[in-house]
Amino acid sequence: MTLPSTGAVCTFTGTVRGVSTDHETAQLHYEAYTPMAEAKMKQVADEIRARWPLVQGIAMVQRVGRLNVGEFTV
Repeated sequence: MTLPSTGAVCTFTGTVRGVSTDHETAQLHYEAYTPMAEAKMKQVADEIRARWPLVQGIAMVQRVGRLNVGEFTV
């Protein structure tokens, strides 16, 4: 969602890669230690706000569990 004063939306999306230089992957299982992951995402958001104070909104999602090739991870 954006505000009427929003002039742009920037996104970063990670995906499960199926082919690397030395192997193929069918799926990945992502795990996270929630307190540490949330602290790191807060740190990133704080750095964004410090560098670009006019940013109106920040949203982050790190998926966990089984993800197949091509699925979004971040």
